[in-house]
Amino acid sequence: AAQATIAGHAALGESALTDAVVQVTTSADHVMVSISGQAPGILRGTSRAVRVSVELPLEGWVPL
Repeated sequence: AAQATIAGHAALGESALTDAVVQVTTSADHVMVSISGQAPGILRGTSRAVRVSVELPLEGWVPL
């Protein structure tokens, strides 16, 4: 999980998302990755909180 968190932050390095938080949660049979942060708004100087999550079976998870 720690490697996935580091990889998530590295992938976000050049994105417009600020205050990014990467969370990886595993259970006995699933893994869930959530990324949240502030995305730039349409109007200059504004932003909007965003969150994206994906959950898949642990068998589909490929360790880094």
